[in-house]
Amino acid sequence: MPPEVIALLHELVPIIYDRYGLRLRASDLEDLTQFLHNRWRSGSPQTWATYRQLLLDRSPYGQQAWQPLINVITNTESYFFRDRGQFSLLQRQILPELILSRRGSRRLCLWSAACAGGEEPYSLAITLQGMLPAHENWQVRIFATDINEEALDRARSGRFRSWSFRAIDSTTWQTYFRPLADGWQIDPAIQRLVTFQNFNLVNDELPLTDVGKFDLILCRNVFIYFATESITQTVDLFAKALAPGGYLLTGHAELCHQPLQSFATQIYPESVVYRRRSGQATATPLPPINGLTQPYAAASNLENPLGNPLENTPGLKNGMETLHPAPLINADAQAIAIETAIANHQERPNYSRSDHLNDLTNSNHLNNSRSSNPRPTDSSPHSLQPSSPKVPVVKPLSTPYAAPKNQTEQLHNRLKQKLLQLLKHYPNSSATLYALACLHANWGASQEASQYCQQALEIEPESTEICCLLARIWEEQNQLDQAKQFLRRAVYLDRHALPPRLELASLYERIGDATAARRLYASALELLQDFAPHWPVFDHHHLTAGELSDRLKEHLAAIGAN
Repeated sequence: MPPEVIALLHELVPIIYDRYGLRLRASDLEDLTQFLHNRWRSGSPQTWATYRQLLLDRSPYGQQAWQPLINVITNTESYFFRDRGQFSLLQRQILPELILSRRGSRRLCLWSAACAGGEEPYSLAITLQGMLPAHENWQVRIFATDINEEALDRARSGRFRSWSFRAIDSTTWQTYFRPLADGWQIDPAIQRLVTFQNFNLVNDELPLTDVGKFDLILCRNVFIYFATESITQTVDLFAKALAPGGYLLTGHAELCHQPLQSFATQIYPESVVYRRRSGQATATPLPPINGLTQPYAAASNLENPLGNPLENTPGLKNGMETLHPAPLINADAQAIAIETAIANHQERPNYSRSDHLNDLTNSNHLNNSRSSNPRPTDSSPHSLQPSSPKVPVVKPLSTPYAAPKNQTEQLHNRLKQKLLQLLKHYPNSSATLYALACLHANWGASQEASQYCQQALEIEPESTEICCLLARIWEEQNQLDQAKQFLRRAVYLDRHALPPRLELASLYERIGDATAARRLYASALELLQDFAPHWPVFDHHHLTAGELSDRLKEHLAAIGAN
């Protein structure tokens, strides 16, 4: 790599941190380095010097030079109604409350921050359209902002490919979109509700006209890319922008360690939400539907709650540690994971494979995944089954965290009581049962964890997450046949899911069946061919399809691909 490129890269990284608040991942640095290298090769030393000076300049010309770089280092992958649980909460609780409280002015102002290609704000507009049949009598505005101008241009066009509809039902799809030769066009009535604008959450000033203006702000799966100071700064910005009683909805557990003096925290089964206090911190928030208003305990100074999930598992230890959710190593991290498990609860698609669950002796379906379930095309909404984000799986600890016994017992009991209280309100909540299973599994109470898993599985027999947790509980007890049974079931239930496939491959390696392990790794690699290299493959990890493919190829080479 030319030294000029490396030198400029070292100059740009702290500028990116300062201007945009972004912590660059290894893959981001690789993409940025390649972009700069291509730029260096395309010009002369004089043009390179001019380009460097533009990037270091804060003038409007410098900002124009930055935009292609921003397009390289920002993630714009999204889809309509991402996280069905949160949208269900918006439709059932938050938006009705806002509509009721704003019925005098008949005005609603919403903000989708870091909106990427527009799927989130348009999903919000579609949801409101169904709740306000006479919405023309209301003044409804949805502002959608991002720093990626390329993504904003796509959003403004209102055109989408079928992959953006992977979590939407066919009725909604057909109602609000019309087919084009190369995709789908959103309904103009929905499109008019949304205004797109370039806005930097870290360094742009909020216009005075927008202070206290917004009733709801969505900023989801954004803070995972931010430095701590940038998160604090952005939360303060949102507090300034929200009207008293307005709501902030983020990605799950993204603000667990943040001081939130301006917000009252409320916990629902689907998500944690933050409500703007009316004045000082003494304001009393409206209670959520389940009657629980206090957040689960989480230490604000927790630096590194995660450890190596494959510490005692052969096979994927070298460079593959991000393939599975990491185990918890202390009680506060346990609280975060339980909160996340509840918050991620989703309704599953309304179809059943229960009659076929016992037909798992033939392993062909585990290894020929693409032929049995081809990826949808852009031709018809009926080609897609509605799907939903997955509840995170928490792997049981091999060695319990050695914290002061009274401290961990108190936290364990407090969490247990909150979950049992939640279960009283929602006795058929598989997410709450799943959270109780996680809690007991991490405490080392395998029998109780298994019982809660079995209860959850009776309610949600097609849950791959519950099957995976049961498999880990059995594996922890060295009952590998039982673990294998549940992992095979998980793979059967969702043939496009990578985590259970990879865990089953790792288990086969552990028991010495290298042939079965190689088949599963190869089938996972085949699944990844359907993804663009820059697409994230796990929402809760910074791992792209390209990175995972490279690691799988290396591992297959190490264990012998034949």
